Amino acid sequence: MVPRFFRMKIFPAIFFGKLVDFRNYCGYHLFKRSGSVKKRRYKMDKVKQFRELTRELECHLENINRSDCCQCSVNESQCFLVVEIGRNPGICIKDLAKQLHLDKSGISRSIEELVQKGYVVREPSKTDRRCVVLTLTDAGQSRFEKIENDMNAAFKKVFSRMSKTEQEKVLEALKIYNEACRKDEECCTCSQT
Repeated sequence: MVPRFFRMKIFPAIFFGKLVDFRNYCGYHLFKRSGSVKKRRYKMDKVKQFRELTRELECHLENINRSDCCQCSVNESQCFLVVEIGRNPGICIKDLAKQLHLDKSGISRSIEELVQKGYVVREPSKTDRRCVVLTLTDAGQSRFEKIENDMNAAFKKVFSRMSKTEQEKVLEALKIYNEACRKDEECCTCSQT
């Protein structure tokens, strides 16, 4: 017979490779009744499960982003800016802020740091003098290409760990998730005005 301590504490830690008791996280609760351990399945609140899975995904994405951004002298948010400017050369700060759902003043500070580091050029628009457009320098373009290549390789590695069927399910689920987020953001924007 397996000792109670092993059943209750060690097994979850070994099984999941972490020193954490995942019984409640996975939707199971173990309890002792008349000398034996019984397993009782209970439904985890779907919203809580959705939130926890999203938090876990955020952690994985943060680790991927951090590993790439640590290779040069820019922080994670500046990495995102370099990518967006690289994908949209000549984008104005206002449009960039809107696209990233960030405050224009916060982006302006980060852009200033990228200008100082030699990654971005900031110029007045030729069509609208009130607008400042952003382009990458040669160093910025080189950094952008490295970020894109590294991120594509990292995501390809993760994606390859899924079967073709799972890949399709994940892509569909992410489309649904992103659309729900967009609808919620539009709803919040409408209620604030």
